[in-house]
Amino acid sequence: MRPFGPAIVIRPASARRPSWESPPTKPPPMPPGAPPGAPAEYPPIAPPLPAPKPPAPAMPRPRVLL
Repeated sequence: MRPFGPAIVIRPASARRPSWESPPTKPPPMPPGAPPGAPAEYPPIAPPLPAPKPPAPAMPRPRVLL
């Protein structure tokens, strides 16, 4: 321990790399089934739609009495 506290190294601003020159960060893992190039939030956050109901059986036409 130094008499005036630990040595703190402050790099000058010229030694720091600008943010646009920082190494590229690893993109977040793509969710399964996402098309290539899709944003990380694919699929959308909306709840999944319920399964479509099967069509109702066709009703027979009522007979018209003449």
